Amino acid sequence: MLTTQPNSVFAVRMSDLRSTAMSADDKLVAGLIVLGIAAYAFPRQLDLDSTDVKIVEVAALDAFVRDAIEQVTALPGDEGTVDGQARVAAAVYERMPSFKPKDRQPGPARGCTQFAIAEVLGWLVERGAARVMPQMGPTSYQLTDRFRLLVADVAGGEALAALRAHRRTRQEAA
Repeated sequence: MLTTQPNSVFAVRMSDLRSTAMSADDKLVAGLIVLGIAAYAFPRQLDLDSTDVKIVEVAALDAFVRDAIEQVTALPGDEGTVDGQARVAAAVYERMPSFKPKDRQPGPARGCTQFAIAEVLGWLVERGAARVMPQMGPTSYQLTDRFRLLVADVAGGEALAALRAHRRTRQEAA
């Protein structure tokens, strides 16, 4: 597990994720990505009451998380807390390249954040929390009500609040 706190978004077992060859840093990044997806799709608490379709695209989510890194790394708390883990995960995320091409086929290779996002979204698809939306692009996903309800159940913490505030700021600027 990424944390011993059972309700934490970082409470992800290695066997829960699609890739079994994950380092501790990869697991932390996966937890941060789940928080990023939640903040990106539901920037306000009241958004969790809406059944509007939420679409997430890998590169757009990566840009959002990268843009919010400063807010997450500024969070207080020791590494034993969810916010402390988010801070460590954000530092790891920032060091990773956004995109690293595969040798012989299109798409991101292991070791970049877009690959990690695709892995997490694939994991959500396997659990019925997202659907692949190829008609909107090869890296687009629709979040399901199952994901919305999961976020409503576990939403909280300063890391999610910081990411949500950043998302609202970006929406207002657009």
